[in-house]
Amino acid sequence: MMNNQQIKIIADRYLKGEATPEELKQLEEWFAQAEETPVHLSARDLQDIREDMLQHIRQDAGYNPPELEEKRPGIWRAIGRIAAIVIIALGAGSLAWLLRPGAKKQVRFNTEVIYRTYVTVSNDSSVTRRRLPDSSIVIMNKGARFKYETTFNDYTRTLILENGEVFIAVKQQPDKPFKVVAGTTVTTVLGTSFNLKMDNEKNTVSIVVKTGKVKVAADSSTSARAALLSPNEGIAINTLDHSQQFFREPASISTAWCAAELVFRQSAMATVAATLENRYQIQIRLMSAKAQQYRVSGDFNSHHDAESILQAICLVHQLNYKKSNNTYFIY
Repeated sequence: MMNNQQIKIIADRYLKGEATPEELKQLEEWFAQAEETPVHLSARDLQDIREDMLQHIRQDAGYNPPELEEKRPGIWRAIGRIAAIVIIALGAGSLAWLLRPGAKKQVRFNTEVIYRTYVTVSNDSSVTRRRLPDSSIVIMNKGARFKYETTFNDYTRTLILENGEVFIAVKQQPDKPFKVVAGTTVTTVLGTSFNLKMDNEKNTVSIVVKTGKVKVAADSSTSARAALLSPNEGIAINTLDHSQQFFREPASISTAWCAAELVFRQSAMATVAATLENRYQIQIRLMSAKAQQYRVSGDFNSHHDAESILQAICLVHQLNYKKSNNTYFIY
């Protein structure tokens, strides 16, 4: 009769599918001696047992591979016997606990653990320019922050915008679509350029296309239909309820900031105030309903400071302003 060491060696080879016909015969003999009722198993039976055991262990571990073909009745009776060999081969103490009736089973597979590492890019000064590993260009407005994996462009191209405004000119690679994730919003492009702004305080994401086409999914966790945008088309998305608002706007307006320019076309005063606050690091308070109701049109460049712009706006709309420290009060 085989000793425990011999059984362990043969069992290990059996579980790897490397057992010889002679070793299979030895196992059959050992099965017969292991219980009162003799058992005679063919090579096909043993193969079925091995597959069923593997499937059984995987299912208990939470891994469900494609269904194997239906096995012949009675196969689990034989599995109960081969479990004795597995106990010897892998350690009676731990596997006996694993195989005890009603136990919640856990199986540890020797799998490789993959750690994701990222490159984080932030801009706390003026407009800056960044070249990505795939040669795509990202222009960042002040306050923008994004990150991408260190393996960017090896297999995929995904950029994660965490806050702020960016303009991206994507290098075309048909086999690797370029994706920008902003919250639950996913923008997918091939070779194109577009402006994307994420405002965490207002819970909004807005995209305006300059060249090419982009596909925007407001909520990537659902099967909702994605929007397809062409040049000078935009979409504003509420990141809380995923509501969408489509609009048309010349891309030259939404991207004017890239050249340190400010372009307003019938823009709401609240929008103008927020833009000036971000550009010049000031605070603006609209103190009356009159100050809030007007819309602003105008082109301003890097030679204009915040006060000269506010002077022009107040002159056109017959408003007044006062300055206290770094805050402008308009009424």
